[in-house]
Amino acid sequence: MNFHKKHITIAFISYLTSTAAFAGPYGFDLHNVLSPKAASMAGTTIAGEGNGPVEAVYGNPANLTDLKGGTNFTFGATLYYPDAYAEHDGSVTGNAYETSSNTQVFTIPQIAVTQDLAALGIPLVFGAGLSVVSGIGVDWRDNPNALGAGAEYVVFGINSGLGYSVNEQLDLGAALTISYATLEAGVAGSSAQSHDYGFRGTLGADYHPTAKTDIGFYYQTQLSHTFDNMMQLRNGVRSGAGVIADVDDRSFNHEDVTVTQPSNYALGVSHQVTDQLRIASDFIYKEWSEAKFWDNFYEDQQVVSLGVEYKTKGPLTLRAGYGWASDPTDEITKGKTLEGFNALCTGVGAGTCFSLDSPRVWNWLQAMETPVIYKHRITTGFSYEGFLAPFITLDVHAAYQLPQKREYQGSGTTLDVRSYHGGFALTWKFS
Repeated sequence: MNFHKKHITIAFISYLTSTAAFAGPYGFDLHNVLSPKAASMAGTTIAGEGNGPVEAVYGNPANLTDLKGGTNFTFGATLYYPDAYAEHDGSVTGNAYETSSNTQVFTIPQIAVTQDLAALGIPLVFGAGLSVVSGIGVDWRDNPNALGAGAEYVVFGINSGLGYSVNEQLDLGAALTISYATLEAGVAGSSAQSHDYGFRGTLGADYHPTAKTDIGFYYQTQLSHTFDNMMQLRNGVRSGAGVIADVDDRSFNHEDVTVTQPSNYALGVSHQVTDQLRIASDFIYKEWSEAKFWDNFYEDQQVVSLGVEYKTKGPLTLRAGYGWASDPTDEITKGKTLEGFNALCTGVGAGTCFSLDSPRVWNWLQAMETPVIYKHRITTGFSYEGFLAPFITLDVHAAYQLPQKREYQGSGTTLDVRSYHGGFALTWKFS
């Protein structure tokens, strides 16, 4: 077997899972974990009166009703930096390596506007926004023994929603996400960039059993993207050895690959302890096992966020939070197919194919390209009302995702990851 071809082929298939290796403790769906106000409270946003335009448009749309009385506009950004370190013993790639991901800082836009329609005789609050709802990336290209793995997957969400107050106790909301997703995978001359549009719906409710307590809930549908002509796939390679060199078949077709973000069930509780102190908690259940493509790598995930908010007697509101998530990694114990095919091929020369019958290689790919293993996050931040002008509020946040280490079964690979993020936003309120 040509060893150089083996390296090229494994590198080629690395972009199979190069989509957004590092993000928040929600797998790599962002929800509101990077938004201007909720980021200070570890993403806590489903219930309560502390939401801004971004949180309402991208979280529970029933919370749009909290933004009555005119127009609210938020413009800001969050800087996100993932830090990852990998060790591999060479059992899959042929050469051992220790390397750090070379991923740079990502800038996530946080833009949203809400408008109370009561002046038109319509008892609704409308909201719209632009942000990133999933993604980010990984880059191991600096170390040749890591086989050139590296890609970026970014899903922009153009959201619009409506909130409706049924009565003093119950608010309802609905939102539509129109997504634009890009996937870039650069490996061994077989790279490509593809994009696709998708749609997702969100239905939410916010119930006020008492004047001080809110209970919120929302359901999000799946968000699916099909990337045309992304990779060369074929059937017929059944060897468990891995690479099959010099396959006498030049008809390696580029096949479409569908990547689906999971459906989500979210529940939140908020309680106003005093006029100044509010505490809140969120729970999200993510159905990775039902999401096409990711069902090969993940099991369902549970996420818990806790937040506290204290409004001083001056213009400041102080916030802090803690987030925890289960590790969604599903250890792979048998070979799989992708889009119905059991081999990936480079088509170089007479052709070199890689069999997908090897669990250890799937686990290596999972380690190098999809290690969303974060469990713990601590956050802090504040709001300053009257910044520059009486109708402007400044929000600032910072957070640290604590280091997490994991060994991937049978692959000879260990990952050590952590991340940092911080951001700001300005919100204008016009009565």
